[in-house]
Amino acid sequence: MKKGLILVMNKRYDGNTAIENVLNYVLSSPFADYENIMSANLKIENFDSILREFHEVQQPYNIENHRRLMHFVITTSANKFMEQDTINAALMLLDYFDRLGHQVLAVPHFGSKSNVLNYHIHAIVNIKSFSSGKTLLDKYSTYNDIRDYLNQNPYVHWTWKYSNDQRVILEECL
Repeated sequence: MKKGLILVMNKRYDGNTAIENVLNYVLSSPFADYENIMSANLKIENFDSILREFHEVQQPYNIENHRRLMHFVITTSANKFMEQDTINAALMLLDYFDRLGHQVLAVPHFGSKSNVLNYHIHAIVNIKSFSSGKTLLDKYSTYNDIRDYLNQNPYVHWTWKYSNDQRVILEECL
């Protein structure tokens, strides 16, 4: 069975510019695949519209000094189906968060500075649900629920792991 990894970028992502900084990082990468960006509950017109929509959901809750988003990197071990397996997982992740009423932006990357062969997807999730106002919690149970949802696909076995370094070589984690 193929291995898949949900890498939880374990940074605080708080403060007024947290969302902007992460969006800049994910969207300005030379490896970003702009033609295949996916989303749930977001209109992808341009950078400013995405930023505005994230802030509009959070603004009523006054969470400026708290964690503003969650950032996941989704990838699989290298194989000929790597790209499709990763895309399928991202679509499932979008469905998962859509059901909970969260905004999600998923940006595919064709490689990285440390590994040009590693296809992966960055998923940026608004911690506030626009439908219920509930906050997505940084807890093992949250990540276990996401992993279990992705493991409904019988072709890839998904695990999750924390990372404090966005430059991590993803292949070493699998």
